[in-house]
Amino acid sequence: MVKNIRFTPWTTQEISILKENYNSSYDMLLKKTGKSIRAIKHMISKLGLKRDERRRWSKEEILVLSGNFNFTPQDFINKGLIKRSTFQIAKKLKVLRGSANRRFKLGWDAPSTDLAYFMGAVCSDFGVYKYHSYIVQKLTNTEMIVELKRIIYDVFGLPFYERDHFVDGVKYKQLGICSTELLINFATDDGIKYNNVRGSRNEWVEFIDNKFSWVFDEDYFWYFIGGLYDGDGSLIRKRVSHVNGGIWYEISLAIKPNNSRTRIIDELRKRDFIFTARSWDQNGLVNDIGIKGGQSEVDRFLGLVKCKITRKKQKL
Repeated sequence: MVKNIRFTPWTTQEISILKENYNSSYDMLLKKTGKSIRAIKHMISKLGLKRDERRRWSKEEILVLSGNFNFTPQDFINKGLIKRSTFQIAKKLKVLRGSANRRFKLGWDAPSTDLAYFMGAVCSDFGVYKYHSYIVQKLTNTEMIVELKRIIYDVFGLPFYERDHFVDGVKYKQLGICSTELLINFATDDGIKYNNVRGSRNEWVEFIDNKFSWVFDEDYFWYFIGGLYDGDGSLIRKRVSHVNGGIWYEISLAIKPNNSRTRIIDELRKRDFIFTARSWDQNGLVNDIGIKGGQSEVDRFLGLVKCKITRKKQKL
């Protein structure tokens, strides 16, 4: 006849440990409390605690997992990073890792003119809308959409999606890439924290300098500027009617915020271009840079920039 086994009384410290870690794996709770799994389950029920391993993963948890792909499920538990079972962590890691690894090309980040152009597009308008998906550009121009699709397929080996998006009644095309791994490779820690892949609070200087500083080399620079110009640049046609009705042009690049704008001005000055920051909005906020030096400088810029939108190089 088997005797009834009495549970060893719980100490105040053991109960406190259980309350703080009740959603951890049972193996971990066994190590922390020294109690049997049966005793742990009994006390969890007695305390009115509910283990919910099917609860929705929080953004904070996804960030921890995505930033530590080299960890094992047990590592996350041992380091106190995730309070879930090893099974749940392993299952989620498989989903996150698998979102890109099946197609993602090795060596995608090697310097190339295609990637330099893509980086320019990224810096012109690149927003994170989901933690496993990000939008490359709000687009209205077919030429740029076609070029970005080609680069996404050729350079990254990834699928993409398109959808219509309306802002103040204007129809845009949203082009997105579903790849956690690419997102993590692009993002700075601050960028992920503030929901922007380029860097903290819309800065992209740190993002470029840390991982893609080669875009400022002469072999790639004008492709980088091409993506930036296609994304947020303008060839502005003006008429001087009070003189002789002659037409002249200006180049404008909308770059935000201040550090990013200053960096581009410095890089252009190294190449003997004079771009200055200037204000366009009614509140006096500087949000773009404009070329100085007259038509010869405008023509020289248009002759060098590797943009894809035809109308941005045609002086009509």
